[in-house]
Amino acid sequence: MDDLVGFALAAAMLTDRYLTGHLIDDAGKAQPVSGVLPADPVLGRLIKRGLDDELKGTAYAIIGGVDLEGYFLMIHACLPHMIEAGRGSIVNVASMAGITGLYDAHAYTAAKGAIVNLTRSMGITYIKQGIRTNSVSPGFVDTAMIAPVINVFDDAAVSASLTPMSRPAKPEEIAAPIAFLASDEASYVNGANLVVDGGNTARSFPG
Repeated sequence: MDDLVGFALAAAMLTDRYLTGHLIDDAGKAQPVSGVLPADPVLGRLIKRGLDDELKGTAYAIIGGVDLEGYFLMIHACLPHMIEAGRGSIVNVASMAGITGLYDAHAYTAAKGAIVNLTRSMGITYIKQGIRTNSVSPGFVDTAMIAPVINVFDDAAVSASLTPMSRPAKPEEIAAPIAFLASDEASYVNGANLVVDGGNTARSFPG
């Protein structure tokens, strides 16, 4: 339970309104501000807790807090500085689970689907103030979140059934599209959800 409590504290920090606002204000108007919560194996376990799990209340609160409310609070804290500057670029990290269902991961898929549509709504709302909003939807990524099950990719047949590229993405393969959307090279990209999942959501059946 200690790791669950530790992650709950991290989630509480991210979703605390005063702390988030204070962080952005002190971080400075003049510099871009990033809010990063490291991926944690605990979140991976929470995602897979079903509706009947005895910890469903805690799991849902943590996942919803990090994967939805945390975005609202960070965006709310950043927006005034972007509006004042007359420009800005917001890149939300959603998931392929926000586009398709993910077995027994109800809170996670609901939150990530909400992020995709939050991105669209913000894109058409704040572009008049020069602020673009986009999202990236990764597939499987070799991070701590899937570390407990990463070994399934060692089996060629299983790996091919999970993703057409038969491997998880490297973190830098997700970071590059995020950097692109945040840059001026994507100056006409707004309200878009860039799927970076190795072709996983492009297929109807495993090949």
